[in-house]
Amino acid sequence: PELLLFLEEPTSGLDSQSAFNIVRFLRKLAAAGQAILCTIHQPNASLFENFDRLLLLQKGGETVYFGDIGKDAQVLIQYFRSHGAECPPAANPAEWMLDAIGAGIQPRIGDKDWGEIWQDSDELAATKEEIIRIKAVRGEEVSAAPKKEPKEYATPLWHQIKVVNWRQQKAFWRSPNYGFTRFFNHVIIALLTGLMFLQLDNSRSSLQYRIFVIFQVTVLPALILAQVEPKYDLSRLIYYREAASKTYRQLPFALSMVLGEMPYSLVCAVGFFLPLYYIPGFNPAPSRAGYNFFAVLVTEVFAVTLAQMVSAITPSTFIAMLLNPPIIIVFALFCGVAIPKPQIPGFWRAWLYQLDPFTRLISGLVSTELHQLPVVCTQAELNTFTAPAGESCGEYMQDFFASGGAGYIVNNATSACEYCAYKVGDQFYEPIGISFDTRYRDVGILIAFIGSNLFFLFLGSRYLNFNRR
Repeated sequence: PELLLFLEEPTSGLDSQSAFNIVRFLRKLAAAGQAILCTIHQPNASLFENFDRLLLLQKGGETVYFGDIGKDAQVLIQYFRSHGAECPPAANPAEWMLDAIGAGIQPRIGDKDWGEIWQDSDELAATKEEIIRIKAVRGEEVSAAPKKEPKEYATPLWHQIKVVNWRQQKAFWRSPNYGFTRFFNHVIIALLTGLMFLQLDNSRSSLQYRIFVIFQVTVLPALILAQVEPKYDLSRLIYYREAASKTYRQLPFALSMVLGEMPYSLVCAVGFFLPLYYIPGFNPAPSRAGYNFFAVLVTEVFAVTLAQMVSAITPSTFIAMLLNPPIIIVFALFCGVAIPKPQIPGFWRAWLYQLDPFTRLISGLVSTELHQLPVVCTQAELNTFTAPAGESCGEYMQDFFASGGAGYIVNNATSACEYCAYKVGDQFYEPIGISFDTRYRDVGILIAFIGSNLFFLFLGSRYLNFNRR
């Protein structure tokens, strides 16, 4: 047969009903064309009659009988009867045959060794002829069949991907605590942040508050890394066991882990975005809100793939967890919020600022939210001064504004000047190296970081084997 199922004493240690169910299932497989080779120890009569052929060995591994069993074991009983051993009508043939050859508690029946009887029997001669015939027929079939290259796996890659992914989707669905905990954390953090900055106005200080709200999006990777890494590590243990049997490749496993997270990433992104965006009163225009939601969703996927990549290149969840704090700290420290870009030391600004995924995230979100946002300074935020004699505030500040100076004068006609440092939100973020024109480039670079995470994830899962037997 092309595929042989071998079982070693599948009924040992089971009660009679469980053993019968196992053998009945094997009988159904055999009826469907599956070849099964099975060792079994002292079965009862109802189990024994389900088998087609018997190879009976005595002490020393010597063959005593090999052939059909027959209905109610009549073929086997007839063989022993022809050589002087009569099976009692009420006896279990499976137990009696062991007693007959001297393998049970009773002495051997007859004076001659049953192994020698088999060597001289017509049944052995017929078996040898049948083996020769089968080999000849099989040889003709093999020579006539087109040559097939040997395959490492029984099924094609695409079939493996479909089956493993479907199984992984069901595994995630059957772990509701995992998905609910992740969703709950997203909603609570977004809700607390939104209520803390409830309905921001357009004052100068609110520009900074809006950036603080946006900066909360960088909390997502910290949350997700702590939840996704243990999930990946547990699933990897199952993969190691199944990969040892060449069940499927590593690519279907790694890809199924990524795809299994996607529905939950979408739900969590929605639960995080809605309270974080609308409670503080951010710009409700579809183009602005749509971009911000897409950026949050991309960040969600980035965090998931980052967590799986870190887990794939580390031997355990414990080691992966140790890497999380430095990763998050570096990302948050060099993204241009904690330290504005112009103030970052030149060495770090030249490469680490550019390689920081949060740089692109913050740049895109800030420019989208603050672009053309009119700023109305409160009385406490206005800088007051007096224009020179004979000049109004507008005349005195005319050259400053003409040269590109930021801000505006509350009343140009008076000499008691009240100056607001920003007229629109663009004047707030442009000095720190953020541009509205590059927001789509920024989100594109963030998507490229997802691609790099997937590359190292697939590479690590393929070549780094941390399985310890």
